Amino acid sequence: MVFKKDPRKRRSDRLMFMVPLRVQGLTENGEPFECGGQAVTVNRYGAHIRLDRPVAVAHKIHLTNLENNARGEFRVVDVLESPSQGETDFGVEALGDPSAFWGIDFPAPRAKPGDSRGLLECQRCRTATLHPLTFDEIEALESGDMVQKDCSTCNEKTSWKFAMRSPRTLPAWVGESEPSSTLSCNGKQELEQTVFVQRPVSIRTADDETETVQTENLSKDEIRCTSEKNYELNQVVTLEWENSGTGQRLQVQGRIRRRQTIAGSRRVVYSIRYEAAPVVMPPTPLKSSNGLYAVLAALVVAASALLAFNVESIAAGLAVAYSARAHRVAWLATALILVCLAVKIWKAILKREPETRPHFKKRHRIASAVLAVVFLGSLAVGTVGGAKKGIQHAQAEKLLHDYALARLFEANIDAAENRVMVGPSDYNDACATLELLAAQWQQHLDAVTDDAGALYRIELWRSRKLRESMKALGEIMTLDRRKLRLVEEQIALKAQAATVEPDKRLAFWQSRFPPLRRNILELDQQKSRVVDSLTASN
Repeated sequence: MVFKKDPRKRRSDRLMFMVPLRVQGLTENGEPFECGGQAVTVNRYGAHIRLDRPVAVAHKIHLTNLENNARGEFRVVDVLESPSQGETDFGVEALGDPSAFWGIDFPAPRAKPGDSRGLLECQRCRTATLHPLTFDEIEALESGDMVQKDCSTCNEKTSWKFAMRSPRTLPAWVGESEPSSTLSCNGKQELEQTVFVQRPVSIRTADDETETVQTENLSKDEIRCTSEKNYELNQVVTLEWENSGTGQRLQVQGRIRRRQTIAGSRRVVYSIRYEAAPVVMPPTPLKSSNGLYAVLAALVVAASALLAFNVESIAAGLAVAYSARAHRVAWLATALILVCLAVKIWKAILKREPETRPHFKKRHRIASAVLAVVFLGSLAVGTVGGAKKGIQHAQAEKLLHDYALARLFEANIDAAENRVMVGPSDYNDACATLELLAAQWQQHLDAVTDDAGALYRIELWRSRKLRESMKALGEIMTLDRRKLRLVEEQIALKAQAATVEPDKRLAFWQSRFPPLRRNILELDQQKSRVVDSLTASN
């Protein structure tokens, strides 16, 4: 719906002013009708209009703005409470561009409901736009000066002033037959000019009951605001608002002169007339936020550490499957809880330190930048660490795979030699087998050496345990290569035996092959001691 009873859920800023309309549509029987009407409030998506005849909900109607002759198509979305007999209020939704129809450019919804905005008019193209305003800009505009703002029509910064409206263009008060007027310096009555400024104002009664409301529009001597509280006519109240730049408060006594209910809402529009000149009050003392900053820092550090750990685990799991998924979910949930607590602490800090004050705004920007750097840094550290760990695991698995294959070929070589040593065998066939196995063993020994070097280079912070493991692996590879050279000497005996006389070949083999085998067994014993030492240290 365009108009909602809870103003905090309203989708856009609302402006309260009256626009004469001509309404055309079809009745429920399909017969065309035409009647007069007026818009009471308008917003980015539609309007609150008042007609002298009923219209069914969900029906489309065509409205003509009698001030600029613009036409637009709308849909009736709700029937609101009627202020008087013979009139009916409706909430309508624009089916086209409402900016062109109302002659007002409504910006995007405000990020902060407490921000001030004003309806300004570009002095070059006469475009009316609801612009965000600082307190100093409001004061400058009220004194007749202009401010520089970006104009979407002119596509550059231009001079802007308040878009002035007379009370004739405002919704009539119940029981008010004539618009407000003041006496000019020459004794003639003239209409008060009204500007549309939405800014937070504090209202305090004689019983010290205080609430903060938002103004709808201002004139020289009074403000209009909305509230759900019940204030009596002629009740004296104290108005107070804060200078966003200095923190100083402006205080003025006022009297409630008129009130009007809003159709379809619990809120009431009050007109409060000033009864004295504003008085400058000192800034409200602010509570210290140092303790909250300390708590925020602790939460952010803890959440960042958990987040980095969890991201590292996830990134590493892309390369290596981890089984402890439940632990990852628990760590991530804990990090999110800490982040939620940090957000609450940050909101508490913002309540104590108004961002409208320049030094607080600068401090908050620095704090936000630090928080962003910490969180992004934790994500980067976790991602890089997880990727590195995943690569390490993959490289370690490749190393273990090549090492296992090397041990397999070594075992086959030992089996081939044992068959020769156990019983009479054909030494030529044994050497042919050794030649085939030795070439494969050589390839895997080279692969293990390359894998170990790559794994050692990946590790940036090389621990003592890693250095000892790499040293032991290097000793094992040295012994393996020495053993490979002895096996190659055994293989070379085949060519040498071909030059020996046939009846002397067996004696040749028996005198040359076993001594090489004994040297191989001694290397195996040395390697076993190195492996046992490495296993004990791990």
